[in-house]
Amino acid sequence: MDEQHLWAPRPRTAPRPSRWGQFVGLAAGLLATALLAASCWFGFHAGHQRPDRPSAGVGILRQMGHGHSLPTFGSTELHDACAVIKIQDLNGLGVPLSENEPVVQQRVDGSVLPEAAITQSPADAAHCSYPLANGNTLTVTVHQTPFTAAADLDFLKQAGYRAGATLKTESDLSLAQWHDKQSDAQRLNAWKQDILIDVSIGTSKPWPANGMDAPTLATKLEPLVTTAIITGPIGHTEHFYEDPFSRLRDPCESANYAAFDRAFPSHAGVSSIVRGTYHPTRSQSDVLMSCRRSNIVRGGSLNEVEHRELLVEFSVADSPQAARAENARFCSGSEVVDATPSAGHARSCLVKSGTDWALWFQLDQVNIRVSTPGLGGTAEEVGDRVVPAALAIVEFGVNH
Repeated sequence: MDEQHLWAPRPRTAPRPSRWGQFVGLAAGLLATALLAASCWFGFHAGHQRPDRPSAGVGILRQMGHGHSLPTFGSTELHDACAVIKIQDLNGLGVPLSENEPVVQQRVDGSVLPEAAITQSPADAAHCSYPLANGNTLTVTVHQTPFTAAADLDFLKQAGYRAGATLKTESDLSLAQWHDKQSDAQRLNAWKQDILIDVSIGTSKPWPANGMDAPTLATKLEPLVTTAIITGPIGHTEHFYEDPFSRLRDPCESANYAAFDRAFPSHAGVSSIVRGTYHPTRSQSDVLMSCRRSNIVRGGSLNEVEHRELLVEFSVADSPQAARAENARFCSGSEVVDATPSAGHARSCLVKSGTDWALWFQLDQVNIRVSTPGLGGTAEEVGDRVVPAALAIVEFGVNH
């Protein structure tokens, strides 16, 4: 079957052997994995009517539930980790987010048909990471079969037992809460046969003396977690910004399947896993948001031979003129090569950072950096991947 037919798009409003030996370190590693992304967001056109305006979050970053059909992996409807615990839930509990670190969301984009629904590494599961104002991080991870292998899920369910946690049952669910010394975090797990939700609340930094600590917060979050499992998936959570950035697209929308396919025309698997990062506030010239799009191959990111990533980062200026000035700065220096063909509205250039090359170009009020992490190569070899992807992004656009 032709690869493009293995993915079913969701509607849009706008034009290996067992890995059990790795699991003990995996639980602690999931938190670090979630924070590796750079930065990202999601928005709507200023005139678009949002039926359910969310409560205020931090800075100009907002969340809202997605009203479209649920993504599926095979025949299984998928949970979005950011829909389990939302910014407004934390606001309501008096737990503020950091103003300087990004929210991280990993999810499956669209629906993956059974022929392409290959079991992935637990590290590639849906997760949502919230940086807290006290310096700790709260991460929600959702493991579901068949995305996660049944044997792997069974192993993850034993984490609380191995740590000596007391198990309790509620509404046909199992729950366990304990302090994980390895990751220095309070852990809350809730599960049934085909799903486990893991909440990790960092404890490495002191909690304010306001009566709220990590164990108390975990207990207060239990109803949200159990409700999510009982009621089932409700669609993924969108991240967007208020004016002046309300017209901007999510980079995961601009860097879509076409962009990935042009960067890796002979890749295996469908490019349906996305990890977006969303900074609540912006500093001039800094990345506001980013997206890593990767393919679904056996073993997921552990499969170094077949796994591919396309990383797209948005630095947003106040105007196209200001973005053009930033573009000139990005494309200056000693290790800069003009890209051919040119993409966007100003100069497009390959810039060397360390040992890797990446493409910079400007589109409207956004400067965009495109790279293919982990592959390396000469400027010409990298250009052969990232320039076609950039041209696809130009075709789709960065604004609604």
